[in-house]
Amino acid sequence: MKIKCGKRRLDIPRLQQIAAVFGMDAADLMTVDTGAVLLARNNRLKDVKQSVVCLMNKDSPSHHTYYNGAEALLHEIETLKLQLAHQGEIMRQQQQQCEALTAAQQREIDLLRGLLASLQAQ
Repeated sequence: MKIKCGKRRLDIPRLQQIAAVFGMDAADLMTVDTGAVLLARNNRLKDVKQSVVCLMNKDSPSHHTYYNGAEALLHEIETLKLQLAHQGEIMRQQQQQCEALTAAQQREIDLLRGLLASLQAQ
């Protein structure tokens, strides 16, 4: 009754208890009619309360993830994403350099073969 009146916050363990009463899975309580599924997780890490909510729709390839309560972790995630993008760019540059070196090497081989053929013809 407290949940219905808004006096108690609905959290995952409580949602699991409610689902158990009705003999169903907690995820079934979070599924809406459009086929979207809401996944939520609350936990504590280093005295920081964190919440992660992920909304997925079976009719759409996209999904949305919302984070709450852990700015340091969000900052770390963004930093790691930037580092990953930078590493990808470095790998692309190295691939281009390898391709350029391979092409230059092939040109030199062709030139040497041409010189060898002209020397053998003399």
